[in-house]
Amino acid sequence: GDKIPEGKKSELETALAEGKKVLENQDATAEELNAVKEKISTIVQAFAQEMYAQAGAEGDPSAQAADAANAGAEKSQADTDTVDADFEVIDDEEEKK
Repeated sequence: GDKIPEGKKSELETALAEGKKVLENQDATAEELNAVKEKISTIVQAFAQEMYAQAGAEGDPSAQAADAANAGAEKSQADTDTVDADFEVIDDEEEKK
């Protein structure tokens, strides 16, 4: 909660309160539930993106390392030809018994 921007925090708290009201309503429709869920999800995604961007801009080593790892993984996947193969594990220990 400490890292959530104040404006987004109040917006999220309002959406959560609306969600609780919908959940308490026994006559609530699936559309009403989905609408509240989407609203909360959109708010959370927005501030998560802001926090991630701020972490990258501030030179957060973990964020930079994750970006580098993702870029490396994408490159290595594109550079290699993957072959699926069947294999059998032979346990030498069982043969000795």
